Amino acid sequence: MTKQNEKDAKRVPELRFKGFTDDWEQRKLGEIFLFKRNNTFSRSELSFENGYVKNIHYGDILVKYNEYLNVHNNSNIPFIIHNIPSSFSSSYLQDGDIIMADTAEDETVGKSTEISNLSSNDRILAGLHTIPLSPKQKFGSGFLGFYLNSNSYHDKLRPLMQGIKVTSISKKNLKNTILQFPKEFEEQKRIGKLFIKLNRTITLHEEKQRQLEQLKKALLQKMFADETGYPVLRFKGFTEKWEQRKLGEIGETFSGLSGKNKNDFGHGDANFITYMNVFSNSIADLRGTEHVEIDSKQNQVIYGDILFTTSSETPEEVGMSSIWLGHTKNTYLNSFCFGYRILEKQNFDSYYMAYLLRTENFRKRMTVLAQGISRYNISKKQVMNTFVNFPTMEEQRRIGKTLFLIDKTITLHDKKIQYLKQLKRGLLQKMFV
Repeated sequence: MTKQNEKDAKRVPELRFKGFTDDWEQRKLGEIFLFKRNNTFSRSELSFENGYVKNIHYGDILVKYNEYLNVHNNSNIPFIIHNIPSSFSSSYLQDGDIIMADTAEDETVGKSTEISNLSSNDRILAGLHTIPLSPKQKFGSGFLGFYLNSNSYHDKLRPLMQGIKVTSISKKNLKNTILQFPKEFEEQKRIGKLFIKLNRTITLHEEKQRQLEQLKKALLQKMFADETGYPVLRFKGFTEKWEQRKLGEIGETFSGLSGKNKNDFGHGDANFITYMNVFSNSIADLRGTEHVEIDSKQNQVIYGDILFTTSSETPEEVGMSSIWLGHTKNTYLNSFCFGYRILEKQNFDSYYMAYLLRTENFRKRMTVLAQGISRYNISKKQVMNTFVNFPTMEEQRRIGKTLFLIDKTITLHDKKIQYLKQLKRGLLQKMFV
């Protein structure tokens, strides 16, 4: 018998805390849980303003709540606006109860959340399209919430799902699904604690990232001059009115790739910058390129070039800009964009320009210039007739550096979040049977 078969036969997880060696227990869900009653109140019957009884709607389980839900003082949980009949008194949820979504538009049916941190004043019910489950025995906090959302258990639900456009699972089928869990309460507790801590760390980084994104948005609105020539927020020591010039007066445009067909792409020693790279990044991702053959007839993109999208399905997305800060030779621009190169004698900071052209004020002007019906386009001539405001080179550098450092910190948080989520996925795969 192989080591993997031995593990399967012993019913133990691949990864385990030191000191635990016993087989995991195996029981039917119907033997472990009591089914409580849910309500059928719609979204229109819920309110975040006031109420006495909170409600867990299946849609929020699917998209908003994670595996372990702290109920107390949670502003993301709405109240039921109606008076609740006394017949629901036995169905109020307790710490450790599980609420499972029994309907979804995909295979997320069965996604669950474990209720935690109820105060003596909290009243909460399971809402529309949910199955509330109350364990007959005490489990380590968090264990059930994470186990029921792991592939180890959720894979057992897939053959039981019914429906085409909308998928669901019945209580009858759910009762007979097999649960596997540690016999020792301490092992359950340690598993739950690990994942609760991971979730909190992920949430902390997400919140920091959200705050930085809000800060960046506010600075983009306040650190750039409006039609008066003065910004709302400014570094100490700078008082001069900003200069205003047309883009066409300080630089010139060049075209993206031309004369190519689909057979020309995907190979070769040259690269071209993709449309989505320009669209998505104020400072272009140097890895956001694809291969193409070297062609001396094409315009090369060089360090400091500004790139604009020329076409999109909505006017709000036309004329999105990105600055290229790479030094690689034989780099071209895709055909749905055009390039803009500032003249040599003009003094502009690259980072300043990158963020200036992403400000709400500039973006509104691009939207106005967009033309079309089913697809919108913008001309190079129109963009070049657009005015921009700019201060002295030193002030430009201060603004550009500040926003770049905020962007860099946002990216670091994002990388940390992705790493933690990947770690969590791996642990969910290996720590449950």
